[in-house]
Amino acid sequence: MTTRRKAKKSPTRSRVVRKADGTPVPPPVRHKRSSPQHPQEQTAALPYPDHPTVSVCMIVKNEEELLANCLGSIKDLADEIVIVDTGSTDRTVEIARSYGARIYHFEWRNDFSAARNVSIEYCTGDWICIIDADEELVAEDLPALKKTLYTTEYRALSISVYNYSQGEALYTSFLPSVRFFRRETMARYEGIVHNMLRLPENEEVLRSPVRFCHYGYGLSKEKMAKKVERTKSMLLQQLEENPDYGFAHFNMAQILRGEQDVPTADQMERVVYHAGRAVELSDPHKPGERHIHLMGSHQLVTAYFNKGDYKNAEKWCHYALSLLPDYLDPLLSLGHIYSSTRQLELARKYYLEYLDRQLHYDEHAQTEYIILMHLHSRHNAYYGLGLVAQMEDKHAEAAGWYEKCLGERDDYLDAHYRLGLMYYQLGEYDQARRHWERQLELVPTDGKCHVFLGEVLHRQGNIRAAETHLHRALELSEANTIACYRLAIIEQERGGRQQALEYISRMLRFDPGFSEGYRLRGDIYFDLEDYPAAALDYERCLNELPADCRLLNNLGNCRFHQGDYAAAEELYRRAAGLAPEFGEALRNWGISLARLERIDDACVALAEYVQRHNDDVAVKGFLGDLYCRLDDLQAAITCYESVVAAGPVRADVWTRLADCYHSQGCLDAALMGYQKALKIDPEHQPTLERLREIREHLVQQKQFQEAKAEAEGRLVRA
Repeated sequence: MTTRRKAKKSPTRSRVVRKADGTPVPPPVRHKRSSPQHPQEQTAALPYPDHPTVSVCMIVKNEEELLANCLGSIKDLADEIVIVDTGSTDRTVEIARSYGARIYHFEWRNDFSAARNVSIEYCTGDWICIIDADEELVAEDLPALKKTLYTTEYRALSISVYNYSQGEALYTSFLPSVRFFRRETMARYEGIVHNMLRLPENEEVLRSPVRFCHYGYGLSKEKMAKKVERTKSMLLQQLEENPDYGFAHFNMAQILRGEQDVPTADQMERVVYHAGRAVELSDPHKPGERHIHLMGSHQLVTAYFNKGDYKNAEKWCHYALSLLPDYLDPLLSLGHIYSSTRQLELARKYYLEYLDRQLHYDEHAQTEYIILMHLHSRHNAYYGLGLVAQMEDKHAEAAGWYEKCLGERDDYLDAHYRLGLMYYQLGEYDQARRHWERQLELVPTDGKCHVFLGEVLHRQGNIRAAETHLHRALELSEANTIACYRLAIIEQERGGRQQALEYISRMLRFDPGFSEGYRLRGDIYFDLEDYPAAALDYERCLNELPADCRLLNNLGNCRFHQGDYAAAEELYRRAAGLAPEFGEALRNWGISLARLERIDDACVALAEYVQRHNDDVAVKGFLGDLYCRLDDLQAAITCYESVVAAGPVRADVWTRLADCYHSQGCLDAALMGYQKALKIDPEHQPTLERLREIREHLVQQKQFQEAKAEAEGRLVRA
């Protein structure tokens, strides 16, 4: 088990000593050396030269693409360059000679170790450096390396190897590897492919921060496919010769695990088999096998995860961590497992633990010979934390994690798209737009990004640009139903109802279960006054969304316009009951009750509505009319006065208010109301008729009073 510690400021100070099999050397015996295992090792007792020489040793075949970079990186280190060519047909040998290499030819025997061991035999230097043609020594590490090779205490040196994709210069994985050893050790390789170096038993290994960069995974698809097939065939040969060779099982699982971008279930079953055999055939407590056991355990994690068997993936993660608590790969995998199973607090816990351990992880001090896939995957953990917060609808928190992810790696997966979604949810449309535009720079064919960008541009009033993105989404996939839906909304808003119906028909052809499509089509049919067709679409939506108060209200509107007030009243009542705050349904319910001559019930519903929506003067006027029908003149006056107080109104409102006052015998108030009505409309006939009736009534009243007075006078005179 390695100890976690902070990286040193100067990488040259990292000096962790391990035996060849990975066992740490205790301080009391650190400088002791075991008895040599080979007769040739007797030279170890002789004094080392003051200036140790280095033989750079390589095997090659058709490596013209990367060889010059490799040789250029080590030319100032090598006292000799020994190259064994196994059958190149390109410029490999020519390039090697241009760097002063000694070239030897070796007939390929389908065995890497055989070729590698022959190349070592040709070396004459004190130190042998093993490097491949697709690797480079990091230039800034050369001075420290030269100084380290002067050591007389250790005969083997482990360095850090970083795997990169050369085309994109992206880090893919990391491992410590013994690449320097003294010739006197007689160290040799075994295994026909992905061979292992065997040093003398109990040989101590000095851990150095020197770095090699490996670009062998960044070849063209064709070359990578050939490389994978060659490796698989050799591994099958190895396993046929030795079915119980755990390291070969591990390497077969590794090849299968990365063979396809989207692994198949059958492929993962084969990974489970070979990784399981690697674990079964290795002992975690035996140093020479421990790394195979650990890596095989994590291969099982990824295989089970890809199969969707999260229970087994979780089990193997915890098993690996019980052996190596700071093993970064299973820590990150646990975050993914718990995120996938929506155990969000656990997912957050392990993502944060990965970030903490990774921050303090010093790879140059690690002596477990394991391939780390996630040495530098902070962006991956940040992305996972963003997903967790997004699933919890914590949009601001999710945005913060996605920002951190993009700060580490600007092109990671769909982080810009997801960050855009979070800003959209927060109402920050300019920010959302910026990130979706960046996502499209990275992936111009991201249809979902085109759709959301189209929606934001639509909201911002940039209709032409919105349509451009939505049409682009349809070009990428004619079955993009959301793009059709958005375009239908735009056409509906501009009055192009027939074009909108065409988009909806196209959308429903690809997704006949898309409820919102039927709702939108129902709205368009309603605008076209095709109430039966609109009702059919609303009913279809209600089959799936029976508690949708807006759908109930819309269907009620269809029934109302069809004259079926009883059906409309029932639908409005259900909508109002489901959502009392949905004022439109409450208002429509009151109006439908009035049409059914249920005036008392209508007044109750509309009174409740105007109490919540005090600014709806039209309904207040209608409610005043209903109160008049119930002879509740004071309630009617209250409604009418509220209407006229709100601002300019039609003449008939003043007339109805004046009528109420007149009916109550308040003639002065009535006359004032009629005058207000005539001021708005001097030719308002109902008002003129009321005034004529009042004048006639007053004349009649005056005549009556005069006649009465005259009659009373005659009586007095008599």
